Amino acid sequence: VISGLAVCAAVAAHEQQIAVDTPVPSVRAAALKDGAPCDLWRTVEHISRFARVPVGFEHTANCAPQGWGRRPEADAAVLDGLTPRRMFDQLVAARPDYAWKEIDGVVVLRPVAAWQDTANVLARPVAPFAVTNRRPHDLLHDVFRATRPPLFQPHDDSRLSPETHSSDPPAAIDRHVNLNFAGGTLLQTLNAVTRTTGARWELGYWGHPQVTLYAATYDGGATSVPMRMPR
Repeated sequence: VISGLAVCAAVAAHEQQIAVDTPVPSVRAAALKDGAPCDLWRTVEHISRFARVPVGFEHTANCAPQGWGRRPEADAAVLDGLTPRRMFDQLVAARPDYAWKEIDGVVVLRPVAAWQDTANVLARPVAPFAVTNRRPHDLLHDVFRATRPPLFQPHDDSRLSPETHSSDPPAAIDRHVNLNFAGGTLLQTLNAVTRTTGARWELGYWGHPQVTLYAATYDGGATSVPMRMPR
């Protein structure tokens, strides 16, 4: 069903989030393709962006972060008049190795095995912390420093959104935010970052494990931070 997904939907810069049970007139999303299991994120991100539903996504261990594109390809699938819940249900029906849950107002898709793995990195505890006037990129540094054990990976490049270097004010993903986190798991922390920034998060492992935050609209930019995986 999902590999037949496609058509229209222009998203304004300041549209408000809709509920997962509210039908969406039409959504264009990248079709699932045989032999490209790591491309699942692209389909999820399109549904998130055009249905205006915040998401978090964890790849399998053999997948790197996949990035995003301005619009789906010409053979994209069309989801007309469906609720986001139905869209994600159809998606995991086509990819039964994945399951989704709505947690703290964020739709989170993860491999089934990851949901059941108490040693998974997203289950690691994060100590309480509070930050003021921080770019989301630097906020992820704070998150990884507060994770137990710490997952912060030093790196030289700031990895700010390319849009920020040519815009004033900066791109949405690089605008300063405040966050007071009472402690919890890394999954809960990333969802708190999503609610604070309005971004979506993607966790990829292959090559250089990293978390990427994507703004609600393409022009809002993206930023990523590498993550140290404990031995």
